[in-house]
Amino acid sequence: MKDVIAPGAGGAMELLSAAPEDRLPLDFVPSMRAGLLNGLNGIAAAVLLTDGTSHEVDSSEYGYAIAGREADAKGCRTALSCVCGCAGR
Repeated sequence: MKDVIAPGAGGAMELLSAAPEDRLPLDFVPSMRAGLLNGLNGIAAAVLLTDGTSHEVDSSEYGYAIAGREADAKGCRTALSCVCGCAGR
């Protein structure tokens, strides 16, 4: 995950994928979305996926859901630390 930005109209989570399909197969995008939704825990955001990776044997929907949840939690912490750190300036 490269960018977490403010959501569009309606305030729901929006997932945009610019990752090449050979790097992030479309079959796994719904699992990534589910993980991101879980990681956001109700926080509205637009998320841009710019890259990914997969393996014929080792990639699974469960793995992508975990990756989405963890990436989202990290993205939110980074965004919040920037907002909180810059707000006093």
